[in-house]
Amino acid sequence: MKKRLNDNWTFCKFPLDTPIETLFQNTSWTPVDLPHDWMIYDAENLYEQAVSCYRRIINKKQLLDEADPDTQKIELVFEGVYMDTAIYLNQKKIFTWKHGYSEFVVDLTDELEDGDNELLVRNEYHLPNSRWYPGSGIYRDVWLLTSSAAHLVHNGTYLSTKQLGKTWEVFMDTEFIDEAGAASDGRICHEIFDADGTLVTTHESSIHFSDSVQVDKQVLTVIEPKLWDIEEPNLYQIRTSLYAGDTLTDSVTQNLGFRDIAFDADKGFFLNGRHVKINGTCEHHVLGSLGAAMNKAALRRQLLTLKEMGVNSIRNAHNMPPEHMLNLCDELGLLLYTESFDMWERTKTDYDYGNDFKDWWKKDLTSWVRQDRNHPCVFIWGIGNEIYDTHFDRGLELTKELHNAVRELDYRKNAYTTLGSNYIEWEAAQRTGEVIDLVGYNYLDKCYDEHHEKYPDWKIFGSETSATVQSRGIYHFPLSNRLLTFDDLQCSTLGNCTTNWGAKNSEHTIIAHRDREFCFGQYLWSGFDYLGEPTPYFTKNSYFGQVDTAGFPKDTFYLYQAEWTDYKKKPMVHLLPYWDFNEGQLIDVRIFSNAPKV
Repeated sequence: MKKRLNDNWTFCKFPLDTPIETLFQNTSWTPVDLPHDWMIYDAENLYEQAVSCYRRIINKKQLLDEADPDTQKIELVFEGVYMDTAIYLNQKKIFTWKHGYSEFVVDLTDELEDGDNELLVRNEYHLPNSRWYPGSGIYRDVWLLTSSAAHLVHNGTYLSTKQLGKTWEVFMDTEFIDEAGAASDGRICHEIFDADGTLVTTHESSIHFSDSVQVDKQVLTVIEPKLWDIEEPNLYQIRTSLYAGDTLTDSVTQNLGFRDIAFDADKGFFLNGRHVKINGTCEHHVLGSLGAAMNKAALRRQLLTLKEMGVNSIRNAHNMPPEHMLNLCDELGLLLYTESFDMWERTKTDYDYGNDFKDWWKKDLTSWVRQDRNHPCVFIWGIGNEIYDTHFDRGLELTKELHNAVRELDYRKNAYTTLGSNYIEWEAAQRTGEVIDLVGYNYLDKCYDEHHEKYPDWKIFGSETSATVQSRGIYHFPLSNRLLTFDDLQCSTLGNCTTNWGAKNSEHTIIAHRDREFCFGQYLWSGFDYLGEPTPYFTKNSYFGQVDTAGFPKDTFYLYQAEWTDYKKKPMVHLLPYWDFNEGQLIDVRIFSNAPKV
C-alpha cells in the first residue's frame, strides 16, 4: 500500500553549527504540511545558511492498524530533500543522502519501536551550493509504503514497447522478493487497461520466491493500440500484481504509452514514424512565489502555458524531475529531456554536489533512471550539463561510466543519452560525442554545420539556446539599438536585449534550428523566469523566460508561438508595443503571426 505522508509535520531552523542534541531537545516547533520550502518565506534572505529539521511522530500500532493485516515491511519514500540529509529515528541516525533532487527510500521495518516513534529529517544549506535558487527542506512529496514480506521492489518494474506491424509487444521485467525467506511458489499477473478502464489484455507467469531479489520477465501483446503522441497522448494503465500462493501481497499501477522514437543524423527526430522538430524550453524546478515546494496545479499551469506557446518538449534543468512532472508530461503529451547532474567531480560552487559526486553518483543515477524509465514522455537522458571535466581524460572516462550505467538500467533503450555542452567546440570535449547517443550544444549553433560535416554520424541539437533577456511590458527604442543594461534596470522586450553568450535575438534562435534539417531541435533558455541568476541586474529572479514568474507571457512568447503553432488549428496575431508613448515619439511597431498573410 502506498499513501502520501505529507501531513502532521513540524519544523524548526537553527544556525549551521548547531549540534544534533539541540534539535533533539528543541521544544519550539512550527506545524507545516509538505511539500515545504522554508527558504521562500523570507524574500529578503533567500539564501540563508541554516540547519533545518522536520519532525513527525509515527505510531507503529496506528500505522499497522491502517495498513494491510499482513504488513511486515515499512518504508518511507522521499521524492526530494534539499540537501545533505540525515534521518534520525528515536534519536538514532539511520540514514543519510547527499543529493538534493534524487528520490531515496528509507527502510523503517527493523527500526520502529512499539508505540510512538520520533522521526527527524535534518538537512543543511551551505552557501554557495547552486547557480540558481534551489530552495531548501522537504520540498517534494513523502510516501509511506507498507507491504508483506513478499513484495515488489520499489521502482523495480521495467517496461518497454516494440511495434511488430499492427501488433505491439509490451516487455515487462519485474523485481520481487520474499524477505521472510519462504521458499514458496507464487505468480505475477500483468493487466493492461485502456483510458476507459476496459481490460485490454492480461498475462501471468509462475514464480518461486526467495530471500534475494528475483526478476520475472513477460511479454504481452496488444493489437492496434492507440499511440502516445504529442498531438494525442493516449495513455493506458498497466497493473502488476504479486501473489504468494493465491494471496495478493502487492501491486503497482503505472502509465503505459505505445510510442516509437528514432533519431537520424541527417533527418532529425521521428515520433511514431512522423518527423517532429523539437521546440523545447529549459525549466528549473521553482514555481514563482511558491519557491521550490512542489505543487501539481502550479506545475500543470506552467506546462499548459508552454504548450500554448507551441512547446512540445521540456528539459528538466538540471536535475531529476519529480513524479508530478513525469505524470503530467505523460498526460499532456510533452516529451521530457530528463536530467541528472549539473556538475561531476569538478565543482562549480564551494558546497555543491561535486564534493560528493565520486562516492554518490551511482546511487543517484540508479534512483533517477529507475524512477523515470517507464514513462512514455521520457526520451532523453541528460547525464550532465556544462561539465568542465570533459576537457580532460577523466571527463571522457566519466562520460563512458555514466552512459554505460544508464544503459544497464535502460537496456532496451527507452531513451537516449546526451550531454548539454558549452565546451563542445573544443577538441577534448568533442571526444564525448563518440560515447553519448545525442550531442547537445549550449549556445554554440555556430558549430552545427562544421560538426555535421566533421562528424556525420552525430545526432545534433541545441540543448540550450537563446539566453535573450526581457522584462514584460518594457520597450527601449529603437529596435536597432542592442544593449544589455538600461538606466531603468529593466530589459527591453522589444527584441533588442541579450547576453554576450546568447543569441543575437529570438529570430536568430528560430532560424538556426528551423532551417537545419539535421538538427533535431532546441531548448530555449528559458520558458519561465525563475528565482536566481538575475542577469544582468542584482534582483531576485532571472529575465531569460518567455513567461514571467507570475505566469504572464512576454512579447517573445508570441514570437515563438507564431513560429511553433499552426494557423490552420489556432490562428494568432500579436502586436507590440502599447500606444501611450510621448506625442511625436518614433517607436518600432512589431507584428507576430503564424498565418501566411495578415
